[in-house]
Amino acid sequence: MKRVEFPGKVRVAAWERCRGLCENCTRRLSPGDVYFEHLVPAGLTGQATLENCGVYCRSCWTEKTRTYDLPTVAKAKRQQIHFLGAKRSRNPLPGGRNSPYKKTISGKVVLR
Repeated sequence: MKRVEFPGKVRVAAWERCRGLCENCTRRLSPGDVYFEHLVPAGLTGQATLENCGVYCRSCWTEKTRTYDLPTVAKAKRQQIHFLGAKRSRNPLPGGRNSPYKKTISGKVVLR
């Protein structure tokens, strides 16, 4: 899924709402230290709206992304793959369909 960025109008409205302070730790934001973050991750159908936009400093943005967003989106993808039955074996049988090797009629093992 392609990441959806916030439109300019949403960014301006979110900046006015936060009044130059991080919405997580209330630290004063400086240029280059402003991150517009999806409160509900974009990978979980989080829309690019003002209600879903948070203005964070770099440290709060990094912490939220690493501890919440990435694991949550990864788990949702794993659950979707499991539900669809599309998971491939991690250890394919030698000579099986998913193996990089195949056996010829003469019995010689070669790369596919």
